[in-house]
Amino acid sequence: MVKFKVIKQKERVFLIRISIPIKKGSIKIHLILNDDLDIPHKHPWNFKSFLVFGAYKEWVDGIQYKHKPFSIINRNVNQKHQVILYRFAGKKIPCITIGMYTKKIQPWCEKSNLCDHCLPLGQCIDKKYWQSIK
Repeated sequence: MVKFKVIKQKERVFLIRISIPIKKGSIKIHLILNDDLDIPHKHPWNFKSFLVFGAYKEWVDGIQYKHKPFSIINRNVNQKHQVILYRFAGKKIPCITIGMYTKKIQPWCEKSNLCDHCLPLGQCIDKKYWQSIK
């Protein structure tokens, strides 16, 4: 079953995701419209992504990488990252990526807007986070 998700950060659309399940995980297509506003975060899966259109800077564990069209990006669940789009004449240039993602290895628990509700609200592994938002 194909999943479609609009992810917002601070009341603005950050990205649009289409997920297509496959045997070993999923294929995800992302249309990235804005910068990551939050602190660097981890993903619940390992992934290899291909940058089809656009370009962006990415902070990964405190190191900045610059991704141009046709770049291949590899990330694992233990890497924290943050995406910053490039600008042209002051306007953000959207990006399109397509990638192979493993099945979830850990929950999203770092961010409530990305939580996959693998456990009832407030009962996930990251109890410190859930206590901080009460």
